[in-house]
Amino acid sequence: MAVLRDKTSARTRFLVWLVPKIFFWLSHLLFRSCRLRFVGKEHEDVYLRDGKPICFAGFHQGMIYLPMHFRDRDGVVMESASRDGDLIAHTMARFGLRSARGSSHCTFFA
Repeated sequence: MAVLRDKTSARTRFLVWLVPKIFFWLSHLLFRSCRLRFVGKEHEDVYLRDGKPICFAGFHQGMIYLPMHFRDRDGVVMESASRDGDLIAHTMARFGLRSARGSSHCTFFA
């Protein structure tokens, strides 16, 4: 007996396959057409040269810059355990970055 898969999961699998590839190639095209200037990069270089761990934080609007800058540096990206997080995790993997998945809901106790 054949197992039937619903259209939503097939569509989701297709998007998880396609979106990371598109983002990866579009970001490469964008960065080849841009001139970037990093302010304070010497601080980053000192930590990287000495092999010290370093933590960067970025917001969603910086999503296109951070993976290109940190590609293939054995970095870890934190994203939620949601479907959007799946897309981000697969996309970051194309840049050589690992994922740390977490909850999309946080509870703080006083």
